[in-house]
Amino acid sequence: MRKHLVLSVHGIGEQVPGTTVDALTGTAREQMDLKGPVTNTTVMLADKEHEDDGQLDLYPCHMRRIQQTDDTELVFAEAHWADLSRAPSGVLATLLDLMRLVLGLGYLALENVENNGIPRGAAVRWMVPWFVWVFYAVIAPINLFLFICAAALAVDPMVYDLNVAPWRGPAYLTSLGVGLAILGRVIAAHSESFLARSFARSFGWFAVFTALFGTVFLVAPDWIESLFAGVSGCADPLISLLGDMPALSCYVSSVTLFLKSVWVFAVGLLIALVVVSVRGALRDFGQKRSIYLAICAAMLLLWMTFSVGFWWVFKQVATSIARSENIVEKAALIRFLDVHFADLTQTLVYSVLAMLVLGFVAAIVVVRRSQFKHVLAMDPDAPSQQDRWYGRLILNPSLNMGLFSGILILAFGVFYAVAEFVLPFVSQHLRHQSVPFDCETLVHFGLRVSCVVDTGLKAYGHGAIAVVALLGLLIVNFSDVVAMVLGVARDVIIYVTRSEWANPTDPGNPSRYVYRDRIERRFTNTVEKLLEQEGPEVARITVVSHSQGTVVARRGLQAMSHLDLPQTTLITMGSPLSHIYGQYFYEDYQFHGPRPKWLKHWHNIYRADDFVGTTVQGHGTAATNTRVRPKGHTGYWVDRNVWDVFEQRGVFKGL
Repeated sequence: MRKHLVLSVHGIGEQVPGTTVDALTGTAREQMDLKGPVTNTTVMLADKEHEDDGQLDLYPCHMRRIQQTDDTELVFAEAHWADLSRAPSGVLATLLDLMRLVLGLGYLALENVENNGIPRGAAVRWMVPWFVWVFYAVIAPINLFLFICAAALAVDPMVYDLNVAPWRGPAYLTSLGVGLAILGRVIAAHSESFLARSFARSFGWFAVFTALFGTVFLVAPDWIESLFAGVSGCADPLISLLGDMPALSCYVSSVTLFLKSVWVFAVGLLIALVVVSVRGALRDFGQKRSIYLAICAAMLLLWMTFSVGFWWVFKQVATSIARSENIVEKAALIRFLDVHFADLTQTLVYSVLAMLVLGFVAAIVVVRRSQFKHVLAMDPDAPSQQDRWYGRLILNPSLNMGLFSGILILAFGVFYAVAEFVLPFVSQHLRHQSVPFDCETLVHFGLRVSCVVDTGLKAYGHGAIAVVALLGLLIVNFSDVVAMVLGVARDVIIYVTRSEWANPTDPGNPSRYVYRDRIERRFTNTVEKLLEQEGPEVARITVVSHSQGTVVARRGLQAMSHLDLPQTTLITMGSPLSHIYGQYFYEDYQFHGPRPKWLKHWHNIYRADDFVGTTVQGHGTAATNTRVRPKGHTGYWVDRNVWDVFEQRGVFKGL
């Protein structure tokens, strides 16, 4: 009996094994009026290249069989890969995954810089990697250390008294540093990706600094207090507020000041990126290939909002516990946060304002997109201006402009913070007397407008806190929905996750794509194993793919071009291959040269209102594009209009 092997490749999201193959089989049985029984089997396949100390890496391949004619059989199977990026479960896991997602955007920025045709000597080729590295290797580890030490401040006197002996605080820092340094080394040794390894290594080095700080404070407390007093703010009035725990207070205050300095550096680097990129960004803005600037701005904006919101929640929880125990006056953490929270609130105002601007722009895009829905369904060979500006929601040029506005808002906030820190010293030097920082100081330097704007924004500090609190409430109450959205974003990010800093597409470079290689190997391994299992009776292969699965399928087939496969048809639905991957990561998603001789047909099906996929053209694709009725990005597998295209193209015509 001759066999027609139909392989489904799912797209982004938390896909359950067997879902797509069941949808494909069920719809085929209905549309093709097949009467025979369906046989369900599951085969466990092994990825031999990803064995861990002899432990096989197994994954399921769900198969469904149904007889088409007396001498032909349809064998439906599935290439499943969603288990390589599982969605989080629970509120805490969702929150942590959200933070990892913001950091993970850095991989997209790196990929865009390396693979979109930017000249090798361009400044952005080293500026963007440094910007991303600062987030992973400095900002994220410092926030973690601050949380650990803030937790230490919280236990005194709420849980455990660290003031019984003067050596307890320094000893805590020393032991904490030693333990975390070992942990960081272990994590770094087992991290496959470049940025995760960078985080672990920096985490370990911060732990070493913590241990040294605690040791020196234990041996010579007077010397280290005097050293840090003028640098980190450990002198009065902070020491008087936190005198109960001088070691921890000096450490946390010093690290806090360092974190503020790193934020100034990160925003300054982002502004420098704007300066060197503005010419290219403004040129053909609606169809540009560079999105690293928008991604870097999104990283800065989102991380700032979430981290400041976290510290605000932390302060409220600590204050509530202290009040319930009637120890507010003794709680060092409360007094410490009171000293620094004014700066956090100011930062929160600017970041929330930038997010509101972005949300307003996004709302306009959504509304205008619905208004121009009929225009977006025009001939794809003659795209309109509406299609350029409203056709796609992902990586939309209008949203890019909103992010640029956010950059300017954050730049002003950083400028004011720097002025607040520097100008009093300048004024003191000019007047030979101490001048406190206030609006008059700014007016003295001709910055009256800055003073008025900042004063006006600070008046909405409570409103900014309310916005962040609302976002947090939504995350807590709809963690399942948030986790699903995060799963979609994570599937895209892991596809470009690297093992080293260097560009993996450069010949001879040790860097590789950690998860993309495994995902595409899942596809090629499934095809090869099924052909071995089904034998020479397989006369035809049809690969039906959706969303990101279309990228997996096309690259997988390209990797198998040297093999002698049966006649193969590729079907892509809702594909981002040309207008996302081919547009923004150009060099690594081309298929020039002769197409495999066994790849007979490539049919691409899309919808005019699909926010991810559209036509597939250029890049050596030679695909036939067919538009079906508007119905968004999902549901292609069971859409009768899609199956009408299958019938027109003879996809399931008898062997």
